[in-house]
Amino acid sequence: MMSHLLTTCRHLDVPAVSFFTASACSTALDHATSSHSAADLGLSGSVNIPGLPPEMYPTAADVTILSHLGPPMPTPFGPAQRIPPSGSGAPMPPQRGIGETDGAIALLFNTCEDLERPFLEYIAKEAKKPVWGVGPLLPARLDDAARARRESTHDERAVLAWLDAKPARSVLYVSFGSLVSPSDAELAELAAALADSSRPFIWAVQPSALRHDSAGFPVHLTRSGSECESESAFIDELATRAGERGLVIRGWAPQLLILSHYSTGGFLTHCGWNSAVESLRCGVPMLTWPIHGDQVHNARLVTRQLRAGRAIGSARGGVTRNDVARGIEQLMQDEEARKQAAAVARDVFGGRFPASSSASVDAFVDFIDARRKKVE
Repeated sequence: MMSHLLTTCRHLDVPAVSFFTASACSTALDHATSSHSAADLGLSGSVNIPGLPPEMYPTAADVTILSHLGPPMPTPFGPAQRIPPSGSGAPMPPQRGIGETDGAIALLFNTCEDLERPFLEYIAKEAKKPVWGVGPLLPARLDDAARARRESTHDERAVLAWLDAKPARSVLYVSFGSLVSPSDAELAELAAALADSSRPFIWAVQPSALRHDSAGFPVHLTRSGSECESESAFIDELATRAGERGLVIRGWAPQLLILSHYSTGGFLTHCGWNSAVESLRCGVPMLTWPIHGDQVHNARLVTRQLRAGRAIGSARGGVTRNDVARGIEQLMQDEEARKQAAAVARDVFGGRFPASSSASVDAFVDFIDARRKKVE
């Protein structure tokens, strides 16, 4: 689709710029891993990819996980190609290369240099064209007033009143977004862990989200009434057991209001890019539970490079209540991750919109203006 659109723009002599809402990290790593086979990694080592941070080099375990995650997000170089699992003997698919964006004069990303400079620089080197981070583009108001209202069991006033009654940094916020979700079996394990925990929590449940198994593949294209009733039963049981300690929101939740509240101390998240940067903006450390595609790379960025969170553990065999319980306690007691998240909030988002992105927008405008004057 992207290449067809760029071809049309080129045919009409219309300058085209590609804007990507995914992270630069996920885009760079998808492209980098598409250029290597599992044989390059060995059984326990990692592959050195010039231009990328060493802590982000893919390992044999990473490659095996990524090869089973299903279709990745598109990259500015075209659809990414997963590496076959180690020992599979499967041939490497042909690399689509950067020719997929030959018609674009520049690439823009919903990120900023302060968060992802090495990945933006790597993409610019590989694409051989200007690349700028002009985000993250987030609502201007922390109370989510800019967002469309959706169906919900709790309005903002009720959520705020509940948060106000909790001690500082004591609440765990749980949300997997509106599009993807772990399997019902894993959600039941999560519910059991929250029920057994003594931590206050908010869980934003999206019944319509597509369930995925522990390997990242969809498990229910359609869900029967009995399945929905089963899910409702264990979540209702959790709400009953937790009482005032827990708040289960079905449907839309005011995420930025929750993350920016003084009582919120951690965020269990799938690491979709919007959720990750919202948590960083608010200085809240994350317990990462990636499910599909770019979320895996985003989680690695948060835990390995930014060090603003912890991984929930090996999610590839299915997450258990013990994994969840252990991860929650480790996150909520991790002062280093809390300090790192707070540092990102202060240094990157202290002025609401990152200074490096403001400079990038100016540079992009100058770039377009220079091209226009050259044509004239």
